[in-house]
Amino acid sequence: AKTKRQCVMVLDNIEKLTPQRLALIRYLAWDKPCLFIAIPERFLPEEDLFRLRVCLYPFRVIRLRHLNADQTAGYFMYSVKKHRLSWTESDIHVLTLATKGYPLAMRESVTRELKWQKER
Repeated sequence: AKTKRQCVMVLDNIEKLTPQRLALIRYLAWDKPCLFIAIPERFLPEEDLFRLRVCLYPFRVIRLRHLNADQTAGYFMYSVKKHRLSWTESDIHVLTLATKGYPLAMRESVTRELKWQKER
């Protein structure tokens, strides 16, 4: 990059690590001034996760999980109050089931509703 800003590379949905993928990650991570964010699937074998960590050393591990139904509904109720959304309890229940506690899907649901309301 021609700018002095740090480059960020995101490796998302890592479900399998072949020798070729590990070699590419190792090549990109070594001697490159980039920040790497690796997001492996939870079913990635522990041995592969260890290899990934070695390639990206030094590293920090942040474990994210889906929220439970009460937490998910709480987020949507908070969003209703904060943004004055017109969702009913039934709407919140459906959104809670549909998003399955996945934070990104929850946020996208609220963002989509805000955009839709703005366009009306």
